[in-house]
Amino acid sequence: QGGQAPPIPGARFRIRAAAGAEPMVGGADGLLKSAFRLWDSPVVLALVWVSAVISTVAVLSQQQQLLQASGAGCGRAAVPDRAYRGSAGVPGSAGGGLLGDGAGSADAAAAGTASEVSAALAALEPWASPQARHTALLALQRMGGNLLAHPGEPKYARIWKANSAFVKALGSLHGHDAAMRAFGFRDDVEAETWQFVDQVANRQHLEAAMSVLQRAISDLPQG
Repeated sequence: QGGQAPPIPGARFRIRAAAGAEPMVGGADGLLKSAFRLWDSPVVLALVWVSAVISTVAVLSQQQQLLQASGAGCGRAAVPDRAYRGSAGVPGSAGGGLLGDGAGSADAAAAGTASEVSAALAALEPWASPQARHTALLALQRMGGNLLAHPGEPKYARIWKANSAFVKALGSLHGHDAAMRAFGFRDDVEAETWQFVDQVANRQHLEAAMSVLQRAISDLPQG
Protein backbone atom coordinates (compact mmCIF):
# COMPACT_ATOMS: atom_id res chain seq x y z
CA GLN A 1 0.00 0.00 0.00
CA GLY A 2 1.15 3.50 -0.76
CA GLY A 3 3.88 2.04 -3.05
CA GLN A 4 5.73 0.09 -0.30
CA ALA A 5 7.23 -3.30 -1.12
CA PRO A 6 5.54 -6.22 0.53
CA PRO A 7 7.48 -7.67 3.50
CA ILE A 8 9.72 -10.67 2.82
CA PRO A 9 8.70 -13.67 4.83
CA GLY A 10 11.25 -14.69 7.47
CA ALA A 11 13.36 -11.52 7.04
CA ARG A 12 12.47 -10.20 10.50
CA PHE A 13 13.58 -13.49 12.06
CA ARG A 14 16.94 -13.45 10.31
CA ILE A 15 17.59 -9.86 11.32
CA ARG A 16 16.84 -10.62 14.93
CA ALA A 17 19.00 -13.69 14.87
CA ALA A 18 21.88 -11.72 13.39
CA ALA A 19 21.46 -8.98 15.93
CA GLY A 20 21.53 -11.50 18.77
CA ALA A 21 24.63 -13.40 17.54
CA GLU A 22 27.84 -13.16 19.55
CA PRO A 23 30.81 -11.52 17.88
CA MET A 24 33.67 -13.74 16.46
CA VAL A 25 36.05 -12.61 19.15
CA GLY A 26 33.80 -13.97 21.78
CA GLY A 27 33.69 -17.32 19.95
CA ALA A 28 37.55 -17.54 19.86
CA ASP A 29 37.73 -16.79 23.57
CA GLY A 30 35.33 -19.63 24.16
CA LEU A 31 37.52 -22.03 22.24
CA LEU A 32 40.59 -20.99 24.21
CA LYS A 33 38.74 -21.40 27.48
CA SER A 34 37.61 -24.86 26.42
CA ALA A 35 41.17 -25.79 25.47
CA PHE A 36 42.53 -24.61 28.82
CA ARG A 37 39.84 -26.49 30.66
CA LEU A 38 40.73 -29.63 28.67
CA TRP A 39 44.44 -29.18 29.41
CA ASP A 40 43.74 -28.83 33.13
CA SER A 41 41.66 -31.97 33.18
CA PRO A 42 42.99 -34.92 35.23
CA VAL A 43 43.05 -37.22 32.19
CA VAL A 44 45.41 -34.99 30.22
CA LEU A 45 47.67 -34.43 33.21
CA ALA A 46 47.84 -38.18 33.79
CA LEU A 47 48.82 -38.76 30.15
CA VAL A 48 51.58 -36.14 30.42
CA TRP A 49 52.99 -37.75 33.55
CA VAL A 50 52.90 -41.21 31.98
CA SER A 51 54.82 -39.92 28.92
CA ALA A 52 57.43 -38.29 31.15
CA VAL A 53 57.90 -41.49 33.14
CA ILE A 54 58.31 -43.57 29.95
CA SER A 55 60.92 -41.14 28.58
CA THR A 56 62.86 -41.21 31.85
CA VAL A 57 62.89 -45.02 31.94
CA ALA A 58 64.12 -45.18 28.32
CA VAL A 59 66.99 -42.76 29.04
CA LEU A 60 68.05 -44.65 32.17
CA SER A 61 67.98 -47.96 30.29
CA GLN A 62 70.18 -46.55 27.54
CA GLN A 63 72.68 -45.20 30.08
CA GLN A 64 72.77 -48.58 31.81
CA GLN A 65 73.60 -50.32 28.51
CA LEU A 66 76.40 -47.84 27.81
CA LEU A 67 77.86 -48.39 31.28
CA GLN A 68 77.77 -52.17 30.81
CA ALA A 69 79.51 -51.91 27.44
CA SER A 70 82.16 -49.61 28.91
CA GLY A 71 82.71 -51.99 31.81
CA ALA A 72 83.19 -54.91 29.42
CA GLY A 73 85.85 -52.98 27.49
CA CYS A 74 87.69 -52.05 30.67
CA GLY A 75 87.60 -55.65 31.80
CA ARG A 76 89.30 -56.77 28.57
CA ALA A 77 91.97 -54.12 28.97
CA ALA A 78 92.62 -55.23 32.52
CA VAL A 79 93.58 -58.76 31.46
CA PRO A 80 97.26 -59.34 32.33
CA ASP A 81 99.73 -58.81 29.53
CA ARG A 82 100.81 -62.44 29.59
CA ALA A 83 97.32 -63.45 28.47
CA TYR A 84 97.98 -61.69 25.19
CA ARG A 85 101.38 -63.29 24.78
CA GLY A 86 100.23 -66.88 24.82
CA SER A 87 99.07 -69.63 27.09
CA ALA A 88 102.36 -69.72 28.99
CA GLY A 89 103.16 -66.00 28.78
CA VAL A 90 105.83 -66.66 26.14
CA PRO A 91 105.78 -64.75 22.82
CA GLY A 92 104.83 -67.03 19.98
CA SER A 93 103.51 -69.82 22.19
CA ALA A 94 100.75 -72.10 21.00
CA GLY A 95 98.22 -70.09 22.95
CA GLY A 96 98.41 -67.22 20.45
CA GLY A 97 97.34 -63.77 21.58
CA LEU A 98 97.73 -60.21 20.42
CA LEU A 99 101.47 -60.06 21.02
CA GLY A 100 102.18 -63.69 20.37
CA ASP A 101 100.76 -63.77 16.84
CA GLY A 102 103.56 -61.75 15.20
CA ALA A 103 106.33 -63.53 17.11
CA GLY A 104 104.71 -66.89 16.42
CA SER A 105 104.56 -66.19 12.69
CA ALA A 106 108.22 -65.16 12.66
CA ASP A 107 109.22 -68.28 14.59
CA ALA A 108 107.20 -70.47 12.24
CA ALA A 109 108.84 -68.86 9.20
CA ALA A 110 112.32 -69.32 10.67
CA ALA A 111 111.55 -72.94 11.50
CA GLY A 112 110.29 -73.53 7.96
CA THR A 113 113.45 -71.99 6.50
CA ALA A 114 115.70 -74.07 8.74
CA SER A 115 113.88 -77.25 7.78
CA GLU A 116 114.05 -76.46 4.05
CA VAL A 117 117.74 -75.51 4.12
CA SER A 118 118.73 -78.52 6.25
CA ALA A 119 116.95 -80.91 3.88
CA ALA A 120 118.54 -79.27 0.81
CA LEU A 121 122.03 -79.42 2.29
CA ALA A 122 121.59 -83.05 3.32
CA ALA A 123 120.51 -83.93 -0.25
CA LEU A 124 123.47 -82.10 -1.81
CA GLU A 125 125.31 -85.12 -3.30
CA PRO A 126 125.62 -86.95 -0.01
CA TRP A 127 128.06 -89.45 -1.54
CA ALA A 128 130.52 -86.67 -2.42
CA SER A 129 133.82 -86.43 -0.59
CA PRO A 130 133.98 -84.23 2.52
CA GLN A 131 136.26 -81.88 0.62
CA ALA A 132 133.78 -81.50 -2.26
CA ARG A 133 130.90 -80.89 0.13
CA HIS A 134 132.97 -78.39 2.05
CA THR A 135 133.77 -76.51 -1.17
CA ALA A 136 130.10 -76.47 -2.15
CA LEU A 137 128.99 -75.17 1.23
CA LEU A 138 131.65 -72.47 1.16
CA ALA A 139 130.39 -71.41 -2.29
CA LEU A 140 126.88 -71.05 -0.89
CA GLN A 141 128.25 -69.11 2.05
CA ARG A 142 130.18 -66.76 -0.22
CA MET A 143 127.15 -66.06 -2.44
CA GLY A 144 124.85 -65.46 0.54
CA GLY A 145 127.42 -63.28 2.29
CA ASN A 146 127.84 -61.09 -0.80
CA LEU A 147 124.08 -60.58 -1.04
CA LEU A 148 123.82 -59.53 2.61
CA ALA A 149 126.92 -57.31 2.47
CA HIS A 150 125.98 -55.64 -0.82
CA PRO A 151 122.19 -55.30 -0.94
CA GLY A 152 120.82 -54.30 -4.32
CA GLU A 153 124.04 -55.07 -6.23
CA PRO A 154 122.99 -56.79 -9.49
CA LYS A 155 126.29 -58.62 -9.94
CA TYR A 156 125.75 -60.52 -6.70
CA ALA A 157 122.03 -61.12 -7.29
CA ARG A 158 122.57 -62.91 -10.62
CA ILE A 159 124.63 -66.09 -10.99
CA TRP A 160 125.21 -67.59 -14.40
CA LYS A 161 124.69 -71.34 -14.34
CA ALA A 162 127.41 -71.86 -16.92
CA ASN A 163 129.99 -69.89 -14.92
CA SER A 164 133.02 -72.16 -14.59
CA ALA A 165 133.71 -71.26 -10.95
CA PHE A 166 130.09 -71.92 -10.02
CA VAL A 167 130.01 -75.23 -11.90
CA LYS A 168 133.26 -76.39 -10.31
CA ALA A 169 132.32 -75.50 -6.76
CA LEU A 170 128.58 -76.22 -6.68
CA GLY A 171 126.80 -76.42 -10.02
CA SER A 172 128.06 -79.90 -10.88
CA LEU A 173 126.78 -81.53 -7.69
CA HIS A 174 123.54 -83.43 -7.55
CA GLY A 175 120.86 -81.45 -5.71
CA HIS A 176 122.55 -78.07 -6.14
CA ASP A 177 119.36 -76.60 -7.64
CA ALA A 178 117.37 -77.40 -4.47
CA ALA A 179 120.13 -75.79 -2.41
CA MET A 180 120.03 -72.62 -4.49
CA ARG A 181 116.26 -72.37 -4.15
CA ALA A 182 116.51 -72.99 -0.41
CA PHE A 183 118.71 -69.88 -0.20
CA GLY A 184 116.17 -67.75 -2.06
CA PHE A 185 117.47 -67.99 -5.62
CA ARG A 186 115.10 -68.60 -8.54
CA ASP A 187 115.49 -69.48 -12.22
CA ASP A 188 111.94 -69.09 -13.53
CA VAL A 189 112.62 -65.68 -15.09
CA GLU A 190 115.87 -66.60 -16.86
CA ALA A 191 116.51 -70.30 -17.15
CA GLU A 192 120.24 -69.78 -17.70
CA THR A 193 120.79 -67.80 -14.48
CA TRP A 194 120.00 -67.92 -10.78
CA GLN A 195 118.42 -64.68 -9.57
CA PHE A 196 117.92 -63.34 -6.07
CA VAL A 197 115.16 -60.74 -5.61
CA ASP A 198 116.39 -58.30 -2.96
CA GLN A 199 113.32 -57.83 -0.76
CA VAL A 200 112.93 -57.66 3.00
CA ALA A 201 111.27 -61.08 3.26
CA ASN A 202 113.90 -62.68 1.01
CA ARG A 203 116.74 -61.14 3.02
CA GLN A 204 115.25 -62.41 6.27
CA HIS A 205 114.93 -65.85 4.70
CA LEU A 206 118.55 -65.69 3.54
CA GLU A 207 119.78 -64.67 7.00
CA ALA A 208 118.03 -67.67 8.55
CA ALA A 209 119.46 -69.93 5.84
CA MET A 210 122.96 -68.62 6.48
CA SER A 211 122.68 -69.57 10.14
CA VAL A 212 121.81 -73.15 9.20
CA LEU A 213 124.64 -73.21 6.65
CA GLN A 214 127.17 -72.06 9.25
CA ARG A 215 126.20 -74.94 11.53
CA ALA A 216 126.43 -77.40 8.64
CA ILE A 217 129.97 -76.16 7.81
CA SER A 218 130.98 -76.51 11.45
CA ASP A 219 129.62 -80.07 11.54
CA LEU A 220 131.68 -81.21 8.54
CA PRO A 221 134.52 -83.59 9.41
CA GLN A 222 137.88 -81.87 9.59
CA GLY A 223 140.85 -82.82 7.41
